[in-house]
Amino acid sequence: MQRIVCHLDMDAFFASVEEKNDPSLEGKPVLVAAGPVGRGAVASCNYIARKLGVKTGMSTQEAVRLYPHAVVVRANYDLYQEASEKILRIIYRFTPDVEPLSLDESFFELTHSPRWRSDPKSAAEVIQAAIDSELQLGASIGVSSGKVFAKIGSDFKKPHGITLVPFGGEAEWIAPLPIKVVPGIGYATERKLTEMGVQTCGDILRLTIGQLHNTFGQVHGDFLWNMVRGRDDRPLTKRGAAKSISHQSTLQKTTSDKEYIESLLLYIAERCLWRLRASGMKARGASIYMRFADGRSDGRAIHLKHAVQSEQLLLPIVSDKIREVWRVHSRPRVTFVGVSLFDFQPATDQEELFMDEAEKKEAISRTLSNIREKFGSRIISTARTFDLHHSYRLSQAGLSFSTASIEKTHKPEQKGRNSKLKSSSS
Repeated sequence: MQRIVCHLDMDAFFASVEEKNDPSLEGKPVLVAAGPVGRGAVASCNYIARKLGVKTGMSTQEAVRLYPHAVVVRANYDLYQEASEKILRIIYRFTPDVEPLSLDESFFELTHSPRWRSDPKSAAEVIQAAIDSELQLGASIGVSSGKVFAKIGSDFKKPHGITLVPFGGEAEWIAPLPIKVVPGIGYATERKLTEMGVQTCGDILRLTIGQLHNTFGQVHGDFLWNMVRGRDDRPLTKRGAAKSISHQSTLQKTTSDKEYIESLLLYIAERCLWRLRASGMKARGASIYMRFADGRSDGRAIHLKHAVQSEQLLLPIVSDKIREVWRVHSRPRVTFVGVSLFDFQPATDQEELFMDEAEKKEAISRTLSNIREKFGSRIISTARTFDLHHSYRLSQAGLSFSTASIEKTHKPEQKGRNSKLKSSSS
């Protein structure tokens, strides 16, 4: 059976999401800054900015100096994460064989998809069109028999291109390409190959397998040897099922404000529950954890009779556990908090005709999730965590504090607060 591997690479992803979120940016050179202007680098830029000469990795200070009319926006990874999850859901409509690589790129395989394996280019066109119409974002896709060829192909006709690498003609297709286009060939490898007289991928054919092993090791040597002969049998690496979902918060300012700590833990629990529902699971176990300025710590585990995925069912129990900690420790000075969900079981979409109260609450939570998916994560939340949803955003390092709006409800403790939430899942 012919293997069919595709690589999807979003076009100027971060900048495109920002343009979608703010239509006033359309038609302007847009730079997405990974950090503060003057210290951070350009994480992404749209194609208008690229034509001017802006490159990813360039310091924003230099970019603004060279192109003062460019518009700089601070990276908002919350928006990018939401868009990335929606892109993956579109791909999963076509195949379960998906290997996410990053927020803006994924491998997927159509080998075992009877409807599409006979016409993989049409499948790529339909996926591309779905992302375009549903998300108003552009994607480029490479289609081939192996991962390396598909990944190189996705970059061929950017933006919004589709490249079909000829099945059986991979060696001839890749031969004239410069070696620097091959994923995994960085500056050091390119320099070594150049010293060996290699300029194009086809030039590697002149080298023996022994030369490749001696210079690059067996694994990388075998990869290069097979690649230039049109072979790449590396399988897709699928996401493993999570055993737990957790978020933690290291506070840069110690606080004894119980109301704020409770709101923060409820907010973190909500974020965990959103991820839980997105994974199609329910949890029978949950835990909260706090660390104090004097070095002590305390935690509470929650073991439920029935698995849940609803805020209405779990958050009141989390509040009870927080009050337990506060009764044991008199006004603790908190430096770190965390929430974890565990002991998962699959959730079913089928609802009973006669639902009890717990099932009704689960149904409400699923409805709220659908609303957030359509209109954004901040469109609806509990009253206790409303300000936090508008004050924290997802960054590459986790959840980070972004505005001072929370001061409206916690003025004494919140003024000048700058905390960072680190998230993890295992």
